Parts: sequence; structure tokens; C-alpha cells
Amino acid sequence: MEEELIKDISDKEYKSFEDICRRNYDYWEEYDVLTRKFLPVSEILFSNLQKTSFKENDTIDYSPVVIELCRAIENEFLLKIFRKYVKDFISRYSSIDDFNEFYAEDKLSKVRIQIGEYQKSIRELTRSIAGEIRTNIMYADYIPRFTLGDMKFILDKLLIPEVIKNSKLLRDFKNFISQYFIEEQLLNMDYLSKISKLITDYRNPAAHPEFVSFDKAKECKEFLPEQMD
Repeated sequence: MEEELIKDISDKEYKSFEDICRRNYDYWEEYDVLTRKFLPVSEILFSNLQKTSFKENDTIDYSPVVIELCRAIENEFLLKIFRKYVKDFISRYSSIDDFNEFYAEDKLSKVRIQIGEYQKSIRELTRSIAGEIRTNIMYADYIPRFTLGDMKFILDKLLIPEVIKNSKLLRDFKNFISQYFIEEQLLNMDYLSKISKLITDYRNPAAHPEFVSFDKAKECKEFLPEQMD
């Protein structure tokens, strides 16, 4: 369906949708090239799904619009924070022996942290990021992969003092963020709660067999720019 909706878009029409994005996103020129492809496609889909040649708006599923919007912010988190950190880490600990020595403290820790209703070990809290680092050390051509949910989970843990105190790896990650980003803007409960809303209210329904209405897609379109910027 997405291919049908965008296949006949001329270069001039595409440019007009790209210009809409330039107006809506303050830091458009700083986004990754792929991000700057996802966002105009979301605008094209949103516009074309409203055309009278389709069914009435209240019966159209706008999931493709939300998917493209969420892919955009996921790409920014992935490239500019998580893959950048993995690369930075490997520049300092380039062998599997170096990594195993560094990670041993987290892997063998007996400390358990209360996360909501459950107690989690340090190893459980660091497993996903440690696994991506380890795999990238072992296979140089491997491209680290994190979902938006994975990344939100890890960033949340950086706000917990007990986690930072007991996890050498997440302490290192937080130091990396402090070095390259404005920590107070990225690592604060209000901002991360908005990313959680993006995942639970918009991304998850769009990615699973749920109906996404015109109003829900419009909400997501209006909600995303501030979170991106």
C-alpha cells in the first residue's frame, strides 16, 4: 500500500513535502540523511490517505504514517547515540579480552536493583548493550542494532543512581553522553516519559495489528518535532 501511495510522486511534489518538514523541524539540516527521507514519506502518506479516492477517513488505517515518523526518531537515537557509543567503546577496548575484563564487574555482580515490580541483576540491565558491543568486537563488519524500545530501556536506567553506582558499563555510557550531549536535556524524566509515550501510544499500535486513526496519526505528527529537536 505504501508503494502505491508514493510511487507517482514527482520530484516537485516530493520537494513540497520536504519543505513542510523543513518548516516543522527546527534542526532539519542536522538530521541523518535517512531521517530526512522517512519524514517526507510520512507527510506523503498522510496526505494521500486522505484523498477521496480512498475510503472515508474514519475507516482508513494510518499506521504507515506513524511507522515512518517513529523510524525517523529511532534512526537519530541509533546513529548519534548508541552506535556512536559502541564505536567509542571499541576504540578504547578493542579486543574481546579487553571487553571481558571490563564487563566482568557487571556480569558477576550480585547486586539486584528494584525496577518497578521486579528486581533485576546488573547483568540483566546491561545485557543488550553489552551483547551489541561484544558482537561488534568479534565481527568488525557487524552493525549494532537497537530498537527504540531497547534504547529507551537503557536510557531510563541511566537515571537510577543505584544502577550507575553498581554498573561499570552504564556508568561509562553515561560519561560518554555527558561528553557529547547536553545531559540535562537528554537524560531527564520528563523527556524520557515523552519517548515512552511515543512508543506506547503511537509506535506499538502502528507496528502491531491495531487500527491507527486519522486523529492518532495527526497527534503523532504534531508530537514528534519537539522530541526530535
